[in-house]
Amino acid sequence: MGDPSQPAAATDLTGKCFLSYRRSQLEAVKVLAQCLREHGVPTYQDLDDLGSEPTVEALRTALDDPSTATGLIWLSTGVKDSPVILQEEAPRIFRRGRSGDGFRAHVALADGLDYPDVRSILSMPDSLEDPSATWNIIKPPADSPSVYLHVAEQVVRQRLADLHKRLPASEPIRVRLYAHAQATPAFESGTALTLDWSTRFRHRHATPSVWNDDLAPTAKRVKNLIRTRCPGRRVLADGHMTIATALLLGRVFAEPTGIGLTWVQMPSRANWSLETVLENPGLSARLDSANAHGRDLAMLVNIRANVEPAVKATGSLPAFRAILRIGATDSSGMVDLNTPGRAAGAARFIGDQLRLARQHYPVVDRIHLFFSGPVGLAMMVGQQLNAVGPVHTYEHNQENGGVGVYEPAVVLRDPVA
Repeated sequence: MGDPSQPAAATDLTGKCFLSYRRSQLEAVKVLAQCLREHGVPTYQDLDDLGSEPTVEALRTALDDPSTATGLIWLSTGVKDSPVILQEEAPRIFRRGRSGDGFRAHVALADGLDYPDVRSILSMPDSLEDPSATWNIIKPPADSPSVYLHVAEQVVRQRLADLHKRLPASEPIRVRLYAHAQATPAFESGTALTLDWSTRFRHRHATPSVWNDDLAPTAKRVKNLIRTRCPGRRVLADGHMTIATALLLGRVFAEPTGIGLTWVQMPSRANWSLETVLENPGLSARLDSANAHGRDLAMLVNIRANVEPAVKATGSLPAFRAILRIGATDSSGMVDLNTPGRAAGAARFIGDQLRLARQHYPVVDRIHLFFSGPVGLAMMVGQQLNAVGPVHTYEHNQENGGVGVYEPAVVLRDPVA
């Protein structure tokens, strides 16, 4: 546990959230933990993180670890009968919360508890403290759509505010996304928010309801928290994610939001941003009329491969009023975006061509985007999809071989605020 005579290391504000709870609340805490992780906060939970060492000693080590940034007590009626919480976890969480090293202590009310219940339940044997009088208790409002969402938002809000105070003014907020079933989340110090959406996916696919009812609202909440708690800061994003996720990320951080967004493109680790000086990407566009009765526009972006055969093989697509094809100017069929300037130039070209197509066909109600290219490019395209109407995105599925088909993903809509 270290030498108590030596000063403790400052808390890593990008660290994990320690969850203190009764085992009778396990199912609720699983939902809470997933909600925290999906909003960017990695968690420490005894069932997942304890090894074979003695439990109390391991809990003490975890709560004293500088990489534990937050302690969250999930307060249920059963806590009053838990010696481990009352004698070990809660006192250490409160004590470290007062240390001034950046650690944050939270108490969240479960089971419909109210403020007066805190003192009688959270009665620590060796302390005169009344947590209800000395700590900001998280009590979800009666009209809250989800207790877990409310708690997660409060934790993220404080985390971002603390980071904003500590980071140099020029430092961006680092955001990492895991949006793929094969993407294994890993805690890495220095990443402000690690959005772990991996459990929502089957390979690189999620259902439209998961996309539109869960993931898109989560991304918007995270953006709003960054905007309000870290005003003026840029966002530097990286991770392992799908094309639809990249489009969603860009759409949420669309240019009119005023939040600068940069993507770390692998494997070069180059920073891709719309603010880069533009270079000629070597792209051309062709806009063709199709079904005169249609009210949908198909947008085919062919950077790494030709998407058209898979689009043709996909059933249940509407009749398209027009088709916008974007690809290489030459006959190679491949576009080499080997510099950030060429990538930014490609993104601007694609955005401009979409707006020209919308002007040419004002009758169009919806856009259907089929995209083959780098995720960094998809993100920058997404940033330009404001005020163009609903954009239906798709993920390529080649599980059955052949050219594959496209499965519907997230629908990108206005407004972004």
